[in-house]
Amino acid sequence: MSRRLGMQMAKLLGLASAVVATDLFLPLYNAPGTNGAAWASVREALVQHPDVSATIIINVNNGPGDGPPTADWIAGGQALGSLPNVNLIGYVHSSRCQRPVEEVQADVTAWADWRLQDVSINGIFIDEAPNDGGCTDYMSGLTAHIREVADLDVVVYNPGFPATPFALDPYYNLDPTYISALETCFATETNGQDLCDGPYTVYDQGGYGTTIDSTLRDWVGVQNYQRTAILIHGYHDTNGLYPANDETLSGLLRAVVDRGIGAAVFTTNHWITPDAEPADIGTMVSLLSVANM
Repeated sequence: MSRRLGMQMAKLLGLASAVVATDLFLPLYNAPGTNGAAWASVREALVQHPDVSATIIINVNNGPGDGPPTADWIAGGQALGSLPNVNLIGYVHSSRCQRPVEEVQADVTAWADWRLQDVSINGIFIDEAPNDGGCTDYMSGLTAHIREVADLDVVVYNPGFPATPFALDPYYNLDPTYISALETCFATETNGQDLCDGPYTVYDQGGYGTTIDSTLRDWVGVQNYQRTAILIHGYHDTNGLYPANDETLSGLLRAVVDRGIGAAVFTTNHWITPDAEPADIGTMVSLLSVANM
């Protein structure tokens, strides 16, 4: 049985047994380190919790980089991509569909070619995706290229804040795996690489699930929750209501799962420190596993 067919069957079985399960959605933007050592904790967490499905984004340099992957990227990619509960996907950017589509397609092809090195790339994360309805033809063509030409299953759009209710509806109609429709922070304090500024608003300051209920619902609609991913960084200190500890993270994740959100992650800093506590990758995966029960 091919890996692709096996993963498709696993997804179908997962839908049958746990319709409301929330997947891990992890931008893993730190370099893999020597022989992939810097990603070892991510792999170990997912080995220990095979019930948690994960979509993991890797990014060499705003894309696949120049030329084939180096030995460290191959080792790290093989270690993660070989897990049956992982979809490993590559980063590209569209600059709000201003980047020539041929350039984006070339990046997609480069990521797909990692499979020649036995790195199981299975999809593409499109950063700086459009957040209004004016680029559906661009995104439709790019999505078709990813799935039909590059033969990759998973397609994720990252538009950032849409600002206008239901502005993303035309893109949900293109059938992406996920749209990353909410990215914000838990704490206002800075911590290392983490910043909470610009359009970010403090997550769940009004209680568990309130950001989804008061903000995300207006943007995407409940009907799209299962194909929506949320990314919350800055899980440290306090959001003004809850301290950043395991009990709070458990409550936050339970609220995400109860609302049927397709995929999520909470991280202590930003996307380059998966081992930073209190929302280190081991704790995040363990508590997500419990929340999905």
